[in-house]
Amino acid sequence: ARDWIGAPGYRIRGSASYASAVYSGVFCLLALRGARDWRRHEAIQLQELQDHHVFPQAYLKRHGLSKNADLNTIANRTLISNETNAKISDKAPANYIHDPEIFPSGTGDSLLGPHFIDPTILTLMNEAAETLTDEEAAELYDRFVRAREQAVIAEIRRVCGIEDAARSSSLEEEPVDELAPDLLDEEASTEDDLPDFALNL
Repeated sequence: ARDWIGAPGYRIRGSASYASAVYSGVFCLLALRGARDWRRHEAIQLQELQDHHVFPQAYLKRHGLSKNADLNTIANRTLISNETNAKISDKAPANYIHDPEIFPSGTGDSLLGPHFIDPTILTLMNEAAETLTDEEAAELYDRFVRAREQAVIAEIRRVCGIEDAARSSSLEEEPVDELAPDLLDEEASTEDDLPDFALNL
């Protein structure tokens, strides 16, 4: 397992089902990192949680992206309260990250960092406006997924005690994806299929 996780070709973006171990493991990492709800600033463990699409599904669909595996990848998910998720709804990321109803204290790294959203990833979200062409939105979303996937993989390797620096792959590489077949299922669950999360973490 350590060799697999540490290999340059290790990928998690194909995990798009809440039933998968990778998907559940990433959500556990959010709790371990002290992730807080964006609006309430309270620990996610205290919330009635929603499995949130960082790039909302409806926004992506309006820009021509429709494959479940692309929309629902774990690289596009985090946990926030039901209330905050409802306020985000289908807004473009560039719109909702500036909404004081969602981020009353701004989008500082101490709030977004535990959600695997660093300044580089936040910049990509800030570029995700409604006015993008379908091609521009698809290219930007791909960059976002790759960057966030790398951030999550780095943390997985860290908590597993795996040396990351020499083995992590470039975002430009396209190695063979060795994910388990269930993680590549084109019929992966959509947001409507997912339960609300009331977790005891």
